[in-house]
Amino acid sequence: MVRLMRIDLTICGSKYLASKACARVWRLDPYLTFPFVLSWSTLEAMAAGYLVVGSKTTPVEEMIKDGENVLLVDFLSTSEISQRVIDVLAAGCDGCADIRQNTRLTIVKQYGLITICLPAQFLLPENAMNK
Repeated sequence: MVRLMRIDLTICGSKYLASKACARVWRLDPYLTFPFVLSWSTLEAMAAGYLVVGSKTTPVEEMIKDGENVLLVDFLSTSEISQRVIDVLAAGCDGCADIRQNTRLTIVKQYGLITICLPAQFLLPENAMNK
């Protein structure tokens, strides 16, 4: 029997420490949403290098690519969702190592604090004054 559980603990206002501890045993992060936006918790899971099994919905597909940085499933197909989760768990930790690495790189390249986010924030006042 496979038991999936997502633990959401807050430590000093951050889930980071709890997530880091869970990462040792956490095999995947199921993310099924319709029709809402891609959540920050999924971006955090990707940044931590978790394998995301997500729904093939427009908000999710804007950010992630099936087989490249996540595994996508039909939101309405319980059999496809179940089979994908079983396949991932049966493959073990190394089964999707390339996808897990690409998952983290996607976030670093698009949302890296030092390389992307802070420089963009520093430009906000300048851009506002130039308009």
